[in-house]
Amino acid sequence: MGVPNDISVGERNKNTTIFLHIPKSAGQTLFQILDREYKRSNIYTFQGGRRRLAASIEEFKQLPSAERNRYHLLRGHVSFGVHHLVEQPFTYVTILRDPIARIVSHYNYVLRTPAHALHDLATSSGMDIARYVSSGISTELNNGQVRMIAGVGSSVPFGECNESHFAKAISNLETHFSVVGLTDRFDETILLMHQNLYWRKLPYYTKRNVTKQRTDVMRLTAVTINLIRQYNALDCRLYDYAVQKFEEAVIRLPLGLQQRFQRLNSAYYPYGRTMFKVNSWLRVLYKSYRGKM
Repeated sequence: MGVPNDISVGERNKNTTIFLHIPKSAGQTLFQILDREYKRSNIYTFQGGRRRLAASIEEFKQLPSAERNRYHLLRGHVSFGVHHLVEQPFTYVTILRDPIARIVSHYNYVLRTPAHALHDLATSSGMDIARYVSSGISTELNNGQVRMIAGVGSSVPFGECNESHFAKAISNLETHFSVVGLTDRFDETILLMHQNLYWRKLPYYTKRNVTKQRTDVMRLTAVTINLIRQYNALDCRLYDYAVQKFEEAVIRLPLGLQQRFQRLNSAYYPYGRTMFKVNSWLRVLYKSYRGKM
């Protein structure tokens, strides 16, 4: 993939890194790593899904240019194009996921999350995953990854994402993305970010926001899998392309880096799991307390 900004550690903070967070692609796990590397005071997070996101982008747009440019990292469920809101060199990173697995995870997440905008629509009519995908309920289910990387998002109606959008997505990846990672190769994705974004230290992490699967990919019928592929054919091609480029990038990683990373995370894992459980419990307790105020 293209690396438009040839930066050193000392100059990194003069550039803006943009994490284009595709839903259900391990982005929440990456967030904790980004928080440590960039510090929250240097990060602007575009909040919310499709309802809140536009307002969040507008809020950022209304900030003085000096304020917008001071952030070292922008992140959120944003489509390609938010770099136009900053006036300095930039680079994008993202993580792609196998389209079948991503759609299944999306469906399961919506079913178990009453606050999700699609929850009532999906559950009130008892949609199975096949009906969910083909219903047109959301453009996220129709080549959602191509849409975000091409920069068109939901502006293109369901079923109308086409070859020109695919070509634009490929062009953007080649020109403006330093790292295009894979959910199924998360450790190597983090190592590529460490190398290409000049991170100071090898990161450690605990998996977050892992959806409990009601519908398992392995139990889907061939008919259902083909249906998902039909509505996400461009995403499947984009993913295949990204896998090929990913393999080429991983080969160039320094020898021994992955072993060092694995040793670090093996040592951190017990502590990280404990702290994750404590923090989760505190969040539940806080929400309960707020509800009684």
